Amino acid sequence: MNKTVLHWLQYVIILPILFFSLFITSWTASYLSISEDWKQHIVFTPQTAEDSNQIYEIDKLLYAFKYNPVFTTIFVLSIVYLIGIMITRWLYWRKHKTGLIGLQLMIVLPIFLYTLLVTHSTGAIIAVEKNWEKYLVFSPKSITDVNQIYYIDRLLYAFQKSPIISTVLILTFLYMTGLVVTKLSHQIRLRKNINI
Repeated sequence: MNKTVLHWLQYVIILPILFFSLFITSWTASYLSISEDWKQHIVFTPQTAEDSNQIYEIDKLLYAFKYNPVFTTIFVLSIVYLIGIMITRWLYWRKHKTGLIGLQLMIVLPIFLYTLLVTHSTGAIIAVEKNWEKYLVFSPKSITDVNQIYYIDRLLYAFQKSPIISTVLILTFLYMTGLVVTKLSHQIRLRKNINI
């Protein structure tokens, strides 16, 4: 089997496992933020933190590991495995000088999917916003239920609330689009040269 195919096969298998375990781990970790005794579970977050929104991600991960060790372990191991695949692909590229676009896609795709997930969940917070009507741009002003808010308005809300993650989302999307267009144009030129 070709090494490129083997790398991509492993990548396609591990990526859904990574994001499913991320979902379960994040869901478990979110209970720390709504727990009344959240200060008893923090290790790295300073005890002077006044709000549960200030909890460090490492404390959330430790909390998830305490209450759901199987999925948290799968999440951490799949991150390590994914990084191993990327390093192996990079070493293959350095040796053979081929497959750079695939390597870049392997690196950028998880970043894009993670920022998309974070942007989507941030956009869902508009439902609990008191003055959600002021964030509407494309949705009709006559709507009375938060479930009628257009998805584009939820995304714009997420862009306002977390601009760094949203900027990374846009940049990774544009970069991936550029990589795909570059690969397609290279393949078209290659086929034209073969036909000549």
